[in-house]
Amino acid sequence: MSNEKRWSEGLIAAQNRDFEKAFECWLPLAEEGNPLAQVNLAYLHLRRLIEKADRFIGEYWLNEASACDQPEVSAMVEIIEKQLEIDVYHKLHEGFG
Repeated sequence: MSNEKRWSEGLIAAQNRDFEKAFECWLPLAEEGNPLAQVNLAYLHLRRLIEKADRFIGEYWLNEASACDQPEVSAMVEIIEKQLEIDVYHKLHEGFG
């Protein structure tokens, strides 16, 4: 399967909330160094949208993606990092409300 087809199938799967299929489509692309696929895998792991979600693996993919010079990817990385900060804040303050 071509990389373009993998990418497209992953997008369609994610739009249909089939995150396991999206993961399967994007993993080979991420392993080949595609930063958009890497940031998407990070998101799937860190938001626990896949069965075998792992925070450490998500952080690995986020770090890999952040090493690229693409503004679009950098913006996505920043958004995910902000979401993680908000999640931590809420967890720390759950008992204080």
